[in-house]
Order: sequence, then structure tokens, then C-alpha cells
Amino acid sequence: MGVTAILFPGQGSQTPEMRKTVAEVRPDLLSLADEIVGEDPFARAEEGTRFAQPAIFCASLAGWQALERPSGDLMAGHSLGELAALVAAGCLSERDGLELVALRGKLMQESGERAGDGGMVAAPRRHRVLRGHGRAVRGRARPARPSFDHARALARCAACDARTGRPSVRRGRAGTRPDRTRQAHAEGRGARTCLSRT
Repeated sequence: MGVTAILFPGQGSQTPEMRKTVAEVRPDLLSLADEIVGEDPFARAEEGTRFAQPAIFCASLAGWQALERPSGDLMAGHSLGELAALVAAGCLSERDGLELVALRGKLMQESGERAGDGGMVAAPRRHRVLRGHGRAVRGRARPARPSFDHARALARCAACDARTGRPSVRRGRAGTRPDRTRQAHAEGRGARTCLSRT
């Protein structure tokens, strides 16, 4: 017998109609997002992670609700989607999850703005950008991490974290947060203590 996994999407999965879905299926979640973010995150989702991440999180939970909250053997998510999966699995309340997502998105955007230079691109594993990256862009770009079996992320940064060698985040795109935002991000982790017990 097979295993069923419910997978929640990460950043970049936004669609033009996602606000409509949330408004129709979960208007209470839309109100909660307005309260926590301070304004409608859907209206500014294209401006950065501060707004995109809460909007995607709400759309993920509304989409799950629209499907009549299917259960699975596993609840999982890609990056940002991990938090929606924790809510769906009952590990976090919707409020706690949305507060963490809002904090995460805000910190990622601030981090990218402070870094001032850099970015990330996901490309097929055999894409020409990735072939020969060591010769063509030495010192300017590096493989960030494999996101999927079929893709790799290539990050470019003005200054990499000297201790870890991992790149900073530009405008909250996928990658590693610089050290200066890790403490602030860790402060939001209190709500996730159930992870060690599940």
C-alpha cells in the first residue's frame, strides 16, 4: 500500500487568483493576515517576501480547505510550505503559523535589502548557466544548494558569510539568511517547539 503525502508549495507559487480563493474559502484567514501583516498582503505580494510569504501561506491553507482538508500519511512543504504543512498537521495554530511566516518574510526582505547586491536563480541541473560556473563566474557566483533532483540554485552575492561560505539573500529570495538576521528569526521559533515531540 502506498503512502500519501500532502505537499504545500513554497515561494514563487503565487497566482493572480489566490486572493479570491482565500476570500471565498477562508475570509477569516484573510482578516487575520490583514491584522498580522498590517495590511492586505495580496495587494503587494509582488513587492517582496514581506507580503508574498503571508499571501502564499494563506492561499495554501485556503486551497487545502477548498479540497476539504485531505489528510495524508505525511504533511510536507517546500521551504515556506513547511509552515503551512505544520498548521495542516496540527502542530501550529493558524495564528502562530501566520505570525512566523510574517516574521520570516519580513526578515528575509530586510536581509536582502541590507545586503544590497546578489540574487538567486534556479536552473535545470544541466543548464548552460551551471555548466562551467567555476570558470565563468569564479568569485561572483556559487552553487547555493540543490532544491530539487532536477534543479540547482545558483547564488550570486557581493559578500558571502565567511564562516559558512553560504550566500546572503537578496530581496528575500531562496538561500541562507545572513548571521545578523538569524537571532531575530530564532526568536520566532518558540511556537515550533512541538516539532521535537512529533
